[in-house]
Amino acid sequence: MWSGKRPCQRSGTDTCLRVIGAKYGAPGPPPKPALSPFKAYDPILLLVVNAVVIAYMWIVHGGPARIPDQEWLIAIGRLSGLYAALVSLVGLVLISRTPWPERRYGMDRMTHFHRYVGFTAAV
Repeated sequence: MWSGKRPCQRSGTDTCLRVIGAKYGAPGPPPKPALSPFKAYDPILLLVVNAVVIAYMWIVHGGPARIPDQEWLIAIGRLSGLYAALVSLVGLVLISRTPWPERRYGMDRMTHFHRYVGFTAAV
């Protein structure tokens, strides 16, 4: 039968009131997020390694060997396109709210860098 009171209020015990207060009361401050296990220079190192891998793949697959007298501009354009794709992907990582860079740098700084990466990819 419904008496209009919660079960803890019917019994009148202190323990029940403390549980209700803890359960329905104002929450405490949220816990601070753990710092990222990555160091501050890790994204730069990752970017440099990717740039070197792109140049290596371009060279292995005949990048400079396929440059006759008139096609050097096309070969440089292909390499520039590969680097533009890399910069675009970096921009997506910056704005994607990925936890490990967001914990390290914060969303404000990542959005700020995303803006400049977008200009760089467009050029």
